Amino acid sequence: MNLEEYKKRLEKEELEDDSGKYIYPLTIINDRYGGVYSGGKYTAWNLYYNQIPDGVDGDDISCSNFWEANKQNEIYVVGLGKTINKSLQDLCLKLKNKNLYKSI
Repeated sequence: MNLEEYKKRLEKEELEDDSGKYIYPLTIINDRYGGVYSGGKYTAWNLYYNQIPDGVDGDDISCSNFWEANKQNEIYVVGLGKTINKSLQDLCLKLKNKNLYKSI
């Protein structure tokens, strides 16, 4: 499936549950502020839990600063979504856009 097909299926929620099957490491967390700063209730990371930056779940100012900087510079590739699956699918899409997603 090419990137355009992937985007269309993502919008229609037609992707299979194994869309993140080849992402390792994978950590999905519930956003501390419910997406106020990040833009997603859940965040999916292609990192181990201990590698996720402290600003993600820090105080309001630290969290706001982290997400603003990440949105401007995309320091970290992060999947965002209102559900766990949506955040994982968003991470897959972002990794595919950067040619970092590998499938077998």
